[in-house]
Amino acid sequence: MNPFAEVRGVESVTFIGTEKVGGRTLYRIQIVSVPLHPSLIPAGNLTKEVVTSGFLKLLIDSAGRPVSGTATINGNGRVSGQLQEIIIELNLTFTKVGQKVTISKP
Repeated sequence: MNPFAEVRGVESVTFIGTEKVGGRTLYRIQIVSVPLHPSLIPAGNLTKEVVTSGFLKLLIDSAGRPVSGTATINGNGRVSGQLQEIIIELNLTFTKVGQKVTISKP
């Protein structure tokens, strides 16, 4: 579930353009990404999930930190045995990127 797992370097990133947001210049890029696999859909009758494509369009700041993004994951699976197309669209917001994360027992 790492949205950046497929990024191997500059060649993995497509530059789309710049945008002004809140007085800041942000950069819109696209990467190949599958941040959510269809097997995580909570449906007991969904089987044989396959991803056919996935990409993530991101807004990043001048330091390369993600601000927000939209992901589209395409695939298919069997619902009660019948082949069905699966399309997942996600809106992502990134906060506290680069800050320390503390994990504790519940």
